[in-house]
Amino acid sequence: MNARETIGCIGEDLVAEHLGPAAILTREFDKYHPHDILFFDKTVQVKTFQLNRKTQSFWIGENYSKTLWNKIDSTDELYFVQVPHEASDPVKVYQCPNHVNSYVMEKRNDGTPVRSYLLTNCEIVDIVENQQLSEQLHTMSRQISKFRK
Repeated sequence: MNARETIGCIGEDLVAEHLGPAAILTREFDKYHPHDILFFDKTVQVKTFQLNRKTQSFWIGENYSKTLWNKIDSTDELYFVQVPHEASDPVKVYQCPNHVNSYVMEKRNDGTPVRSYLLTNCEIVDIVENQQLSEQLHTMSRQISKFRK
């Protein structure tokens, strides 16, 4: 499992833990798999990223097969797990109610469109104070980051 997949799995585990014993992880490393977690009769999508500091939002770019945005729109609930900017910061878990209508379109520096889910449209549902987990997420995120490399 590479760093990107590990980060995603950690995020899914944290959301499943938050949702409780009724949450069923449906972990598949398939971009066409429709959801990450089943919670009673709801499908749940989890995205684990750093917060864009400039816009105070989570950015989701479309994937190469053009399926990611449709996958997110067709799920019942969307959660974001914020990778800490500093290794000493806690890991924060947010739910994005009404996620289908709560984003604005932005562009990366290269002109690629992204959906920007503003932090003001998200509700914090958990703060995980675990130094080892924060350091692990922070370190792996730095390994895969393309920003200013």
